[in-house]
Amino acid sequence: MSVKYPLPELYFDNSCGLCRAEIRHLEPRLRNKMTLVDISASHFTGAHGVDTLTMMQRIHVWDGERFHIGLDGTLFYWREAGFGWLTAILGWRGIKPMAGWAYETWAQRRAERKGYCSVGTR
Repeated sequence: MSVKYPLPELYFDNSCGLCRAEIRHLEPRLRNKMTLVDISASHFTGAHGVDTLTMMQRIHVWDGERFHIGLDGTLFYWREAGFGWLTAILGWRGIKPMAGWAYETWAQRRAERKGYCSVGTR
């Protein structure tokens, strides 16, 4: 298998239990496909012109040229992890708006839950 460099970068909040569990589960599938970056690390100050607080609010994937944010970011790294069938379904014209709404609702609630994830304390 050939590895393309530079690898896309997945920015995730390791201080969030749900985020951490998902990335821990997917990490073997993403190895040699993506660089995983913990945005909750004390030394992290942002990337590619986007600050940490903004990155805490939605998942961000940098493909080397631009960011894929929110549901689009999730679909990007799920595709890389080998879930193309799931990303295809979630990308359907009639389903993607509902999936996007569900993601945005979850992200907003995550941001409001102080103590659960660091986004509420930054």
